[in-house]
Amino acid sequence: MPTSTPTVPPTATPTPTNTPTITPTPTATPTATATPVAYACTGCPLAIPDDITTPLTSSVTVPDTISIRELKVFVWITHEDVYDLRVELIAPNGSTYLLYADRDVGGGPDELRTRYTVSGGLPDTANGTWTLRVTDTKPGKTGTLESWNLEIYP
Repeated sequence: MPTSTPTVPPTATPTPTNTPTITPTPTATPTATATPVAYACTGCPLAIPDDITTPLTSSVTVPDTISIRELKVFVWITHEDVYDLRVELIAPNGSTYLLYADRDVGGGPDELRTRYTVSGGLPDTANGTWTLRVTDTKPGKTGTLESWNLEIYP
């Protein structure tokens, strides 16, 4: 009677190749960045009174109920000495935000052209009248509010 002898199958030996293996790298899904809604001064340029008791006020009305995630204010003022000025933003709910404070030194620059990020206690929505108040705290030098605007990031 014939007997069978088990045979062992041949063992595969790996053979290196020069073919690269491509492994996909996960990428982050970009998140949408909200486009700001801007409201600009319509009566500018405006002369800044050279009198601490009579500040200049300029208002912008936001007619839409826009939620506020971030608020920026761009201000452009020319003045013989911007260190004489105090610039504030007043929200529709009456909250006042100091954007620029007068400095008790003379000889400041003659232009203020800055974008401010307003934070702390912002109203939930932007609708209503926003007022920029510019006060010349020292007599003798004059200036102009060239322009300003609100940038609301919903």
